[in-house]
Amino acid sequence: MIDNPLTSVWESSDTPLLNRLIQLHCRHTSWPRILDSTWGNGLFWKGTFWDTVGIDIDPARGVIIAHNEYLPFTQESFDCVIYD
Repeated sequence: MIDNPLTSVWESSDTPLLNRLIQLHCRHTSWPRILDSTWGNGLFWKGTFWDTVGIDIDPARGVIIAHNEYLPFTQESFDCVIYD
């Protein structure tokens, strides 16, 4: 029995959901290395405490410039890759 299951409909801000999803999928480490491969403005991460590396194809975003189909990292660089 799961004490506090995630539902398919989330009626809150993204922050608590994101925290729970990362804890669920990156549970092998207490401080996962996270790549957001579609960074945009980074609003998805507002209010979170995760240390996140972002990439975007737009140089104006102020993150690593890359396309999410051609990641410029080795296979073991991150514990989680997020596509929001």
